[in-house]
Amino acid sequence: MVQIILNDILDLNLKLREIFINNNIKVLSPANNITGYVLTITTPLPSEVLTRMLSDEGFAVSSGSACSNNAKGKSENVILALGYTPQDAKGTIRISFSPESDEKIALELAQTIIKKVNEFKWRNYI
Repeated sequence: MVQIILNDILDLNLKLREIFINNNIKVLSPANNITGYVLTITTPLPSEVLTRMLSDEGFAVSSGSACSNNAKGKSENVILALGYTPQDAKGTIRISFSPESDEKIALELAQTIIKKVNEFKWRNYI
């Protein structure tokens, strides 16, 4: 039973990973040795802004790295230490999965992120 749930979570993670990559959203989570429970991406939008936008749409995601204690800048330092750019660090979003994760809602989240990023790019000519 546990293995079936883990496989479902991993499958969902991989689906979202593919959607993001196909829509030019950078995935920071490693492609190999992933747990399946977390997918980390970065966008041109500051993470605090995108997190708020997604919250307004009914989604709960986290900004930055899980290895921080909410100290200002610490989350970005973790991403930078992993070799990513300052822009990547500022736009990092963490998506977490659980056995209760719903595929339809997760796919809606992915499409909402893509929409928000594209709106931002269009407004800012990125």
